[in-house]
Amino acid sequence: ISVVAAMILANRILVDPMSRYMESGKEVIALLEKAKQQDSRNPRAYYMQARFLVKVPEGMGGGKQISLSYLETAVEKFKIFTPANSLAPNWGYDKTVAMLDELKRQ
Repeated sequence: ISVVAAMILANRILVDPMSRYMESGKEVIALLEKAKQQDSRNPRAYYMQARFLVKVPEGMGGGKQISLSYLETAVEKFKIFTPANSLAPNWGYDKTVAMLDELKRQ
């Protein structure tokens, strides 16, 4: 739920990134950190952090290199991830690999 909340807030920031990032950017990161504390095995928290930070300037703690690190962690966690049951989240691997490949090509 924390990852989904971070996704919603990150999408709201996209409406006006220059002003909304300053208001809500730290909250997105806090939600993703909370998600990792709740379940450090959850690869989607790392994927979402990479997706969010890739658009943040390096001087503000984001950029390509930090995103690559989170994506590589997410891929490793996806390799050992098993959903708890048929209703548990099981999305994100394909998008994570695609984003990782795209950033490596840049």
